[in-house]
Amino acid sequence: MNGRPTLALDVDGVLLDSERGGHGHWSNELERRYGITQPQLRDAFFAPYWDDVVNGRRAIEPALEHALRTIGCEVAVDDVLECWFEADFVPIDRSIALARAAAAADISVALVTNQDRRRAHYL
Repeated sequence: MNGRPTLALDVDGVLLDSERGGHGHWSNELERRYGITQPQLRDAFFAPYWDDVVNGRRAIEPALEHALRTIGCEVAVDDVLECWFEADFVPIDRSIALARAAAAADISVALVTNQDRRRAHYL
């Protein structure tokens, strides 16, 4: 390490507002746009695939593609991911300011989060 103090921050719920400024979970936007409900996504995608996706054992795209077809949804995977990532990107201004202040004070700032590779790249 560099010998400097380090501020470690998670993404979801720390740097990004999981409730999207009072608009609720990002899946609300997915349901609004495409009719995909949170229970459908949980049962067809998150329950069977998420552990493997987030731990790098499976790519998100084919897993999500299979889940979407399982629930009878013809929306493109890229469109679903774009909706998810955009809807879920609501920064918490105080947390961002804290990270900037720490960096300006010569404190290392690190993200300590588990994300699939595609969302990590988006972030």
